[in-house]
Amino acid sequence: MRSKKSNIFYFCYQIYETLLMLLLVLIIIILPTQVFCRFVLNHSLTWPDEISPYILAWITFLGSFIALKTEQHASFDLMVNKLSGKVKYFFSLIKNLVISIFLFVLFYYSLPLVIVKWPDHIYTLPISKGFLYSAVSVGALLMLYISSFEVIKNIKNIFKKRERKEVEGSRMKL
Repeated sequence: MRSKKSNIFYFCYQIYETLLMLLLVLIIIILPTQVFCRFVLNHSLTWPDEISPYILAWITFLGSFIALKTEQHASFDLMVNKLSGKVKYFFSLIKNLVISIFLFVLFYYSLPLVIVKWPDHIYTLPISKGFLYSAVSVGALLMLYISSFEVIKNIKNIFKKRERKEVEGSRMKL
């Protein structure tokens, strides 16, 4: 049975996944509509050109969070996968620490931009630029949450004592 925190996180994860799918559907509808209006009707809409980069930013950062959560991010782990035991966890710890530091810096420096841009609106729709720029902050914070748990998990695995069966099994192989 899952803990209460786990259930809340799973529920939020489902919301983010649904939001990502809706944004993908939205961009799939918006861009062909703009192309149709521009080249067939000879009347270009102004708002799709302005809103689509922001939607792509939200798709990128929500998608990165989901990829990090499901461990589907591209990584170069060919050599690390050949390692075993604590050495493998140590390299994984270093990787996750670097990711966490990068995400913290990204989050820290994106917040002032969101705050400064919040009063501004895009020209064609009544949407705050701060809300649109917050994709970076929200995505970085969500990914930092996941990578922090990975750091903690790696530290626990490094300092975890080997179980008795593992020790006996290694003796038998010798």
